[in-house]
Amino acid sequence: EREIERKREREREDMAPRELKPASIFDRRVVLRAFEENGIKDVHAHRMWRHLIHKGVTNFAKIPDMPKRAVELLEKEFSIRTTKLVKATESNDQSTTKLLLELQDGHRVETVIMRYGSHCLASFPEDYLRKTEEGEVVFKGSKRATVCVSSQVGCQMGCTFCATGTMNLIANLTAGEILEQLYVANQYEKIRNVVFMGMGEPLDNYESVVGAIQGMKDVRWFSLRGQRISL
Repeated sequence: EREIERKREREREDMAPRELKPASIFDRRVVLRAFEENGIKDVHAHRMWRHLIHKGVTNFAKIPDMPKRAVELLEKEFSIRTTKLVKATESNDQSTTKLLLELQDGHRVETVIMRYGSHCLASFPEDYLRKTEEGEVVFKGSKRATVCVSSQVGCQMGCTFCATGTMNLIANLTAGEILEQLYVANQYEKIRNVVFMGMGEPLDNYESVVGAIQGMKDVRWFSLRGQRISL
């Protein structure tokens, strides 16, 4: 076991950080550093994120009161979507939607949206089901949606029961790539909860995962309560 752990540690050290070109607009540290280097105030970055996330703006030039040089920098160096949606697959009962996303380097990860409170699932215990006056069986609970996000391409934990574990670790996702999964999922459903149960071991990509969680909780960003995020 010690030898396996030493091997994993060497693999982590040898893996160079991935640099995206263009970079993700949701990589907060990268954006703020670029703004600082170009003499642009942080307040413009926060205005941009508010309009992208809360107002649905998809064009940097359409953001009100943005300095021209900020727009030029954003259009040159950053992208709202560094990932490409390859395929969206819905379950028969429409309770889940699996999104297959392709990263800039061609690797692919999966993100799953899970809906509760509005769908009757055969696997639910009878105690959690109720019948309407018309005899229709429905799930007893509040309507909500959870997204399951990936944090790595592959995984080096080697769990034999997990398909991702057989891939070995290929790449760590950036904080922006993790947050993009939430951004995309919100275009399908209003997401209330996030679980890091997709591809990868989140604690093995600690800095990016912490950065993503900070963005999820920030009231100027996705404004999720901490107890609604499961790591």
